[in-house]
Amino acid sequence: MRSADKKNSRKTGTTDSAARRRAPRPAPSRSAGAATRLREESAEFAQLKLESVFETSPEPLAISRVSDGAHIAVNQAWCETTGHAREQVIGRSARQLGLWADAKDRARLLEWLDQHGPVSGFHTRFLRADGSAMDITLSCRRIVLDGEPCLTYAWRDSSNERRIARRIAASEERFSKAFYAVPDAIVIGRLEDGRIVEANLGFEKLTGYRAEEALGKTTLDLGMYPSPELHERMLRRLRDGRSIRDFEGFVRTRSGAQRVVRFSIERLVLGDTDYGLAVMHDVTEERASAKALAATERRYRALFDHAHDAIALISPEGHVLEANPAFCKVLGEPGEAIVGRSVLNVFADSNPEREAARLAYLLEHGVSRGERRVRRSNGSTFDVEVSAWLLPDGNIQTIARDISARKRGEALMRKAARSISAHTGTAFFRSVVQFLCEALDADMAFAGELLPGGERVRTLTFWRDGLLAENFEYTLVGSPCVDAFDRKGVVVHPRDAARLFPLDEGLAGLEVEGYAGTSLYRANGDPLGILVVLTRAPIERPRLAEVLLEVCAARTAAEIERAREDAGLRARLAELEAKSAKERRNSARAKHPVARH
Repeated sequence: MRSADKKNSRKTGTTDSAARRRAPRPAPSRSAGAATRLREESAEFAQLKLESVFETSPEPLAISRVSDGAHIAVNQAWCETTGHAREQVIGRSARQLGLWADAKDRARLLEWLDQHGPVSGFHTRFLRADGSAMDITLSCRRIVLDGEPCLTYAWRDSSNERRIARRIAASEERFSKAFYAVPDAIVIGRLEDGRIVEANLGFEKLTGYRAEEALGKTTLDLGMYPSPELHERMLRRLRDGRSIRDFEGFVRTRSGAQRVVRFSIERLVLGDTDYGLAVMHDVTEERASAKALAATERRYRALFDHAHDAIALISPEGHVLEANPAFCKVLGEPGEAIVGRSVLNVFADSNPEREAARLAYLLEHGVSRGERRVRRSNGSTFDVEVSAWLLPDGNIQTIARDISARKRGEALMRKAARSISAHTGTAFFRSVVQFLCEALDADMAFAGELLPGGERVRTLTFWRDGLLAENFEYTLVGSPCVDAFDRKGVVVHPRDAARLFPLDEGLAGLEVEGYAGTSLYRANGDPLGILVVLTRAPIERPRLAEVLLEVCAARTAAEIERAREDAGLRARLAELEAKSAKERRNSARAKHPVARH
């Protein structure tokens, strides 16, 4: 590797600051003799430095020949990640090792190298020695070692990161012909005083300090470590000959921000001077992503566990993977009895062909909604409204909302519409009160008209215990019907109606517990009558009683008004006929007077 650097230096002719930066730089306080000695040792130092970086890097690194693809060097991280022993790798190509999961990716990589030069952030898949696959992000470039064209490549296993969030940005170049190509922050400092003698571009990126201004200073001088005690403890450990591997801590940047980094520090001995080589991998975004993912999971779990709607996670094959407590409750079974079950056993309207069609629609559109029937453990069924989403992992999240009550309400509305539209007159009143008793499970119902004076009501139809009963009159004073007229709308007393209105003897006599009534009005706003439902048990669904009375009220009022108009019209016709008959009789007497005796 030393000769390759020399050849590259002669080939490029670089004598600028970049070339100068590759050698350790003395601190300003260093004596002239020490600086001379360090320059004399620069070749050995550079060789050791590059080999140390290569071997201690936490990222897998390798060098292979261009001519036959054979590996000439791999680091320990490469061997640990792939499962291949170093002696089995050296001299063999990636193709011979079966490293590439898809040979086309290798061809694309080489084509890019030929056309564009160095490759960074190349996503592909490698196969481990045991045949398992891993997603990796790879960097590669051409170099010349001892006159031999070679490829250096670095990669990292990004399988876990891509599975968790797919939010990690494209990887930076992992290895590029030595020290400065490694994207992790790398610094080399003397263990004696902790002063930095070398820093790479990754260090500049992590900390915000230029390498030139960091040389000769300690990390404490730069304010990088929040804890001086920790810094001194790390130095003592290295002086004792112990390395530091995968230690996570904080680094303060030039701007004052704190970054989470993973340290790997090795002790280097060059001559009579001890150095520490530190590789710092920034894991701030990774930790933030994991923290955000954990927070999201907690929020989702809280919603999943406490939602009133039934929620289930279903596999693409149609098996329940997870069910929330609401889902278990509606099915009447514990979660362990539901997990693993096929949706064919959950939904009563399922069959393989229909479920395949639903899945195809979901895969195409990502979401689907519809009404289904769910089968309980006791064999009964009920209607639900189902919303299903296709998740990124291929599973399906399903939310089912019980719409049985809505369905019953819709059926009642349809029945109410039929009841109030199919009849007129007496038949209409009978159909309305009968419908209200059936829909509300009521014992009695009646439609009544307000008598002249506004103090009494006379029933037009009285339905009692499933039969048409005799009509009656009652006084409004002391009756709950007064409230209906006062409020001009529906009044409901679900229980204790007879106790709340002790002056209404009829309630006590009929043993009434629940009362619901609505006042009826003419088109001009004058009070006209009342529509009442009575129960001997508490009214279980007071809101439904309100809705049904409101639905029936307008038509009932119109029918009472129409009946009154018909009665008035008939009375006028009778009066006109009587008057006409009288006139005819008078005319006949005038024409034929009776002789007087």
